[in-house]
Amino acid sequence: MRNTMNYKKILFFCEKSKKKGGGHFIRVKRLMDVINGDYKKFFYMNLSQKRIKNLVKKNDNSIIFFDFKTYKKNIFINGLKNFYVIFDNKRKYLENSVNINPLEFKNKKFSGPKWFLYPQNFRKKIRKKDKKNKNLFICQGFTDAHDNLNKLVSLIIKSTLTKKIKIFVKVPYKNYLNKIHLRNRNVIEISKIQNLFNFLKKIDIAITSTGNFSYELGYLQIPCIYVSDESKEKKRGLIYQKKRLGKIFSSRDNVKIIEEFHKLCYNKFYNQGIKNNLKKYFNQNSVKNYLTLFDRISRNEKI
Repeated sequence: MRNTMNYKKILFFCEKSKKKGGGHFIRVKRLMDVINGDYKKFFYMNLSQKRIKNLVKKNDNSIIFFDFKTYKKNIFINGLKNFYVIFDNKRKYLENSVNINPLEFKNKKFSGPKWFLYPQNFRKKIRKKDKKNKNLFICQGFTDAHDNLNKLVSLIIKSTLTKKIKIFVKVPYKNYLNKIHLRNRNVIEISKIQNLFNFLKKIDIAITSTGNFSYELGYLQIPCIYVSDESKEKKRGLIYQKKRLGKIFSSRDNVKIIEEFHKLCYNKFYNQGIKNNLKKYFNQNSVKNYLTLFDRISRNEKI
C-alpha cells in the first residue's frame, strides 16, 4: 500500500475483562495480522483514559484503532493529524475517523458481517455427514459473565439425549464446572482452544451468546441455540431469529431451549434450513474490505 500521508505508526487500543469480555482483544489481534506495510505497530490493552490520551497526543500523524465496549467523548482529541478507526461506536466524534460496527445489522456502509474478521484458516467450509451421536459445543463468551455455563450443562444432561451427546464446554479456566459435571464422561471442559477451526470441525450444534463467537459459528454453518441475558445481545438474537439463523432464549427458558435442541438434533429438514441461511448471511470476505479501507486511508481518500 502506498503511504501518501506518511503515516509511520499504527496504535491499537483495546480492553479485556470479565465484564467486557475478550472479543475486543481478539479482533485487534486479528486486525494486526491483516495489516501489512512499513508501519510500526503498537498494541495497548486496559489503559486508563489519561494514558490513552497522552499516547495519542505523543504519536500525532498516526493511525489509531480504538476497540472498546463503551466510549467517553473526551477520549477523542480534535486538532491532530491522526486518523481514527473506531469499533462498536455509533456516534461520529471526529471528522477524520470511521466507525465500524460488525455486530450491527443496519444496512450501512461499515456495519454487518462484511466487517467481521474471522481467523485466517476459516476460509475452508466444513462438510459433515449426518450422524446419530452429536457433538454439542456450549460457550457463553470468554468469561461467562452471567454464570450460565453450569446451568446449561445441567439442562442438557437432564435431557433424554445425554447418552448420545458429547458436550464440549468452553470455560474461563480449568475446573470451572461443577464437580458433578466434571465426573461425567460425556462432558469435556475446555479452557483453551489452540486451533479453533480444527476444533469446530467436529461440532454439530452449539449453544452460544450472540457475540463474536456467533459469527464464527455462523460462518462455519454450525446451527446454534442463542442464549443470553444481556439486553444488547437479546436484540441481536431477535434479528438472528427474524432472519431464520436460529432462535434466541434467556437462560431461564429451560423447556424452550431443550425443545429447540431436540429439533436441531432430529429434524434434518429444519437443521439444514438453518445451515443454508447461515451460509448465505455469513459468507463474506471481510479481509478484502479492511485492506481496501486501509489503502484509502493511506492515500488520504474520502472514506
